[in-house]
Amino acid sequence: MGVLYYKYKSAKETYPVTLPYSFISVPDLKQLILSSNRHGTGRSRGRGPREDIALSNAQTGEGS
Repeated sequence: MGVLYYKYKSAKETYPVTLPYSFISVPDLKQLILSSNRHGTGRSRGRGPREDIALSNAQTGEGS
């Protein structure tokens, strides 16, 4: 088990999400973030739930 920290592009804060295993696939990670209680605030209000998010490494700039 581990913790991954994420933030939205327009956010200043980072949020922790607990990983259930030592390895997680990209689709499973996206689903974990989308189902977190931090998801759904900000500019997306009133537009319905987001169906997908883009991931990137803040240190390297590499994205998926």
